[in-house]
Amino acid sequence: MNVKLPFDVPETFSDLTPERLTELETFAVQAASPIRAKGADEVTDEDVETLRALAEVVASVRGEREERAKNVQKTEDRKADFAKLGEVFAAGDKAEDDADAEDGDDVEDAEDKPAAKKDPKKAAVAASGKKVRVSDVAKHTSLADSDKDDTDSGFFTLTAASDVPGFPSGHVFASDLELGRAIEARLSSYSGRKSGYAQHGVAVIRRNFPEELTQKSSGSDDELLEYAARESRLPGGSLTQAIELAVKANPKKALTAAAGWCAPSQTVYDLFEIENGTDGMVDIPQIQITRGGINFTAGPDFASIFAGTGYFHQTEAQVIAATTKPCMVVPCPSFTDKRLEVEGVCITGAILQSRGYPEMVARFTRGAMAVHNHKLNKFVIDQMVAGSTAVDLSPAPVATSVAADDPTSTGMLATVEMAIEDYRYRHRMPFNATLEVVFPHWVLPAIRADWSRRTGVEMTNVSDAQILSHFSNRSARLQLVYDWQDSFAGLATGPGGAAALQEFPQEVLFMVYAAGTWVRGVADVITLDTVYDAANLALNQFVALFTEEGVLVAKMGHDSRLYTVPLCPSGTTSATTAMNCAA
Repeated sequence: MNVKLPFDVPETFSDLTPERLTELETFAVQAASPIRAKGADEVTDEDVETLRALAEVVASVRGEREERAKNVQKTEDRKADFAKLGEVFAAGDKAEDDADAEDGDDVEDAEDKPAAKKDPKKAAVAASGKKVRVSDVAKHTSLADSDKDDTDSGFFTLTAASDVPGFPSGHVFASDLELGRAIEARLSSYSGRKSGYAQHGVAVIRRNFPEELTQKSSGSDDELLEYAARESRLPGGSLTQAIELAVKANPKKALTAAAGWCAPSQTVYDLFEIENGTDGMVDIPQIQITRGGINFTAGPDFASIFAGTGYFHQTEAQVIAATTKPCMVVPCPSFTDKRLEVEGVCITGAILQSRGYPEMVARFTRGAMAVHNHKLNKFVIDQMVAGSTAVDLSPAPVATSVAADDPTSTGMLATVEMAIEDYRYRHRMPFNATLEVVFPHWVLPAIRADWSRRTGVEMTNVSDAQILSHFSNRSARLQLVYDWQDSFAGLATGPGGAAALQEFPQEVLFMVYAAGTWVRGVADVITLDTVYDAANLALNQFVALFTEEGVLVAKMGHDSRLYTVPLCPSGTTSATTAMNCAA
């Protein structure tokens, strides 16, 4: 019996890309789901033949994957042997290279090359004496190399849950698109149901925290928080943090030209996607919470110890008179119990939509997860703002304000340095101690606009690095964040609103605190689930994605300050403004 499958099956699988293999397996699993959902008495001969053909497709895909894995291993073994054997000839190769350089051959290629370990992939091409071309390198590049995801983070592992059709339990997802296909495969299994309730896991996001940042069943939470807040362990110890994100653009498929305009239009299923779920996140130490929360104390600060009554100074007469010397008792600190809270996202969708337009389901899911990240970021920043001491400098008189000349440039820098110096004085910190300074990102173009308008100086080409350097020279580690003082964070006149921004806000808030003052605690596991509910089935609806994440924000330090300062990017300088600092 010839069986017609609802998708094209290639004659050979060896030429298919990994993405195409996954797509075929997903199609086969989806097509098999309605048949598998039938009762034993309802199955026909055609159903059995169709299921057999689909099973052959799945078996062929998995067999091809296993064969490629074996080939990759063979390639790696061959490269390792090649590199090891090549060491025998290393001395001779170096002598020949030196001789060629002296004769002037291939000077351009040999110039400025370090004596580094050679790449085995390029050894065969280089040995031929020919110039290396992209096509030559591609021939020596394995499928495993081309399928790597450079954006993978060592702190997170995204794996498939059990019983996801087409994805073995524990399978590591290589991309968001593959995750979207897994969600689609799970949802397709609900199409044959007529009643009942079912909830299935799709993926598990596990945070791979190092042991020293993980809460233990025995041990002190104070030690955990102290280590997380320790400034010396932060990366590089630099004043400014440069974050370079590798953004992979999905190549767009070129449209095929028709013979004439009488041909029907081609449907383009690509979806516009520009949002980002990683930029603009506030950077504070993070620890893994394995229980319901943490119990900690900040301990005494310098000011409370300074105010103690156990310090004395006596004259000789007082010593002779045996004047009583005062003493003070070490206080018992109070502990703060901070519990995990929940931040989550739930998405419902239509069963038919997931079958007919899976690209939309996957794209919307990615967008929802980006929004989830920003809402989580807003929660953390709001907690930090609520726990900071407000200092309002916006209504200060011009004659006495530290921002008297120019609130956006020199005045802004002076205000930040004043805040840092005052903070260091309060806690008797080292003179060179760096403090965290958090601004909304839109303050950067406001400062640039002000500097480019300054008279007498050519500063129209002001880079981000130039602006950041002025803050770093004042011992400020500047953080520029989203989700604070913008339209999505509740500021009606802030950037990002439905109406285009016509001017920057006339004041801005920034936070100042010592590194480690704020610590974020997170639950160790995040689950992604799909839910089938008979009540929604009547509406052809289902819960496409449900996830929740535990989070808490603990104020480990004593002092965090929230400054409000004026903002006016007019380019005004002290040379063109009458300044009177008299009281």
